[in-house]
Amino acid sequence: EYLCFVDDDCDPDPGWVDALVRAQGNHSMRLVGGKVVNGLPRNPYSSASQSLCSFLTEYYAAGTSEMTFFTTNNMCCRAEDFRTLAGFDPGFRIASEDRDFSLRWKEAGGQLVHAPEAVVHHSHVLSFASFWRQHQNYGLGARQLHLAMDRRRDRRPKIEPARFYFGLLFHPLRHAGHRRLYQSFLIGLSQVAMVSGYYRQVMKERRERGTGR
Repeated sequence: EYLCFVDDDCDPDPGWVDALVRAQGNHSMRLVGGKVVNGLPRNPYSSASQSLCSFLTEYYAAGTSEMTFFTTNNMCCRAEDFRTLAGFDPGFRIASEDRDFSLRWKEAGGQLVHAPEAVVHHSHVLSFASFWRQHQNYGLGARQLHLAMDRRRDRRPKIEPARFYFGLLFHPLRHAGHRRLYQSFLIGLSQVAMVSGYYRQVMKERRERGTGR
């Protein structure tokens, strides 16, 4: 029994399930992640957000980080392995549940395998305002992830080296696309939004500690 995950704003290619299951191969503790492509190439906000995710996939597939994860809009595993890890942590209500799940998977001795032949088209309509909110939420999720890692005494590095951020920033310029320079600017802005969301959560925690909540 397999579990294949996709979001409601994604359209899988024909044969998507077969490609994921084939890559999974009924191997114990093998988590498979497919390829996600932007379904809204004329929307610079959707394109920039997907460019960021695509860069992460490429970066982690190269084996240069211990923080590898697969997004839940294109992922597959055996149902029994999912239950062994107790699934996704419901404490992650906004973002980072996929990152937390992938980290726990590796911590349990599991394997993460990329299956680029399993393709979904992601059509998440974004504006400037919703792009900013999305990445603020990612920052909030990152804070929750770091706290969860601390509770588990997970010592994997939480910050990537400088070359990661340069690669991220210039990723749109290395690929064909609409308004690539603006996309690069938006990716830089996304990091500002993430830091903003992260420290808003930190300040909220401090206020709650101060009031004894």
